[in-house]
Amino acid sequence: MPFFQLAADPDGHVRNGSGLLNVLVRDVLTASPNMNLVDLINQLRTRIYNRGQYTRMFIVSWIDELDNVPDIDMIVFLPQLLDGLFQILGDNHQDVKQACKKCLRKLLRNISEGKSKNVDYHVMVNIILLHCQSSDSGIQSMAINWLEEFVKLGGRDAILPVIASTISSLLPCLAYEESNKNEVRDRADKVQASIMKLLTDDDDNPLSADEQSSVAAAADEDNKPDNENEEQVSYDGGPVPNEVELDKSPAIKDDYHFNMTAVVSALTHQMAHESVATRIAALHWIAHLQKRVPQRVLRHLENLFPLLMSALSDPDEGVIYLTIEVLSDISSSSFGRQVPPKFDMDIPEQVLADLQNSHEHNAYFTCFMIKIIQLFKNDVTLLDKKDGKGMIIIRQICIYLGAENIYKCLALIILKLETHNKEKQFAADITEMLAYILLTSSELHKVRTVLRELRDDYAADLFVILYKAFCHNSFAVIALCLLSQMYSHSAYLIRAVSEMNVTVDLLLQLDRLVQLVESPIFAFLRMQLLEARHYPYLVESLYGILMLLPQSVAFQTLQTRLQCIPPQSLFMDGTRKKPGNEDREKALKSINFSELLNIFRTIQKLD
Repeated sequence: MPFFQLAADPDGHVRNGSGLLNVLVRDVLTASPNMNLVDLINQLRTRIYNRGQYTRMFIVSWIDELDNVPDIDMIVFLPQLLDGLFQILGDNHQDVKQACKKCLRKLLRNISEGKSKNVDYHVMVNIILLHCQSSDSGIQSMAINWLEEFVKLGGRDAILPVIASTISSLLPCLAYEESNKNEVRDRADKVQASIMKLLTDDDDNPLSADEQSSVAAAADEDNKPDNENEEQVSYDGGPVPNEVELDKSPAIKDDYHFNMTAVVSALTHQMAHESVATRIAALHWIAHLQKRVPQRVLRHLENLFPLLMSALSDPDEGVIYLTIEVLSDISSSSFGRQVPPKFDMDIPEQVLADLQNSHEHNAYFTCFMIKIIQLFKNDVTLLDKKDGKGMIIIRQICIYLGAENIYKCLALIILKLETHNKEKQFAADITEMLAYILLTSSELHKVRTVLRELRDDYAADLFVILYKAFCHNSFAVIALCLLSQMYSHSAYLIRAVSEMNVTVDLLLQLDRLVQLVESPIFAFLRMQLLEARHYPYLVESLYGILMLLPQSVAFQTLQTRLQCIPPQSLFMDGTRKKPGNEDREKALKSINFSELLNIFRTIQKLD
């Protein structure tokens, strides 16, 4: 076709003449019943990647004119031309850009209005996703606009086979902060949310017996490059070959509609993105997958679980909150009882069984708690009460999974820690944090009530389990006894503490203990001082703490509190007992306090 050369001629007169001739030829060809349309489309496709301004304008005009012919269904040929049109859209010349934009909008409108029944969504959506990653905001905006329409028109059949690619293309757009990218970011967010809604519970149909045998082999595919699992697309802004190789396999590849391995791989990549918005969007996807296809998620937890655990160290609290929500959902899922974890947790089987029996959730809960301890050990900054990240994690987990389950399981894990100095220091630090959360957080109100009232064997068992773990930290174990109204035992503990080397850390722990005694949580304890004759060991415990403290602000605070005790109550017959609760008295009989005191002395090396 010589008109291509004439249209690109450097002489303006030649170009003008060729333009007039082109109009005449175009009118003749489009009116001819013998026009070889396939050959003409091949000519356009071959030259559509030419970067010349006038050649591009020439090609766009031909495509637009052919689309105007009633008997020609240009949508049939669009997969061959769409990529080139998107590249022309990035032309530096406004007249070319505007002509191409008008043409693309017209073609999309034809598809939306149902003027063609031959829409190859599967091929074209690959091309669109390629350009959703363009660095040109105009191309990117147009591509996302097309994708939005394809989600509406093509639905599940068009989108689910390439759902991993949509995640890879759209989620990075959420990171844009530039004002000229606001529209792209907002539309990308809207489209990815629409795609998320395409998933249904039916996509979680369990594997057949024959297919289950291949699950392990399928897991090996997780480590392969994305393009071996699904049609992953990429775009670097440069020219692409004339023949665009795309996956032309059927839209529905199997009964599951989409490749879960590729989706997990895409989400793993997005979780490492520098943008908080992108990471949060990836977490929303994981949460949605857990809701819609929990059985399929479970088969990929070997990859997802470590990813989610590492996200707990994220600097953004929003990421931490959402990660905890996802992990909690996995840990409480009924399907988690069917597919056991495959992680190496480096814990003896009997210990693992004891941990599993300490709560009401599935085995992933146990794994979650073990990984939490390992996370805190590897990142001790999480235990910093000033930073508060560790406290946030524990408090949020308690909301979703039950504080009693959390504390019992964590306490048992702490008891299994090795006894060398490094482990002992970590155990002391984490039990101090757990005790502080127990005594100050609203999420632990129910647990505090159970321990304070101690009405049954369950409460007594909870006290014993926590006591044994809290023995690693003097502050934690004394505070636990004061909360549980074990005043006689707390007095013995304080005497035992007096045998320890008085360090700055010990004095700081006693200082924090005084602050807690003055907090609203211990209002009941302060009221009991009005009836000191009934609580002689409480008075002894507080005076014991006072004697251990140097004359500091904490000393003055506690001294002032003790001076508020009515004098007459201190000198009345201390043998008089306040009528007790029978259930509590029965529960207390099941606790061997001598054994507990020996455990404390052993851990603190006082014997």
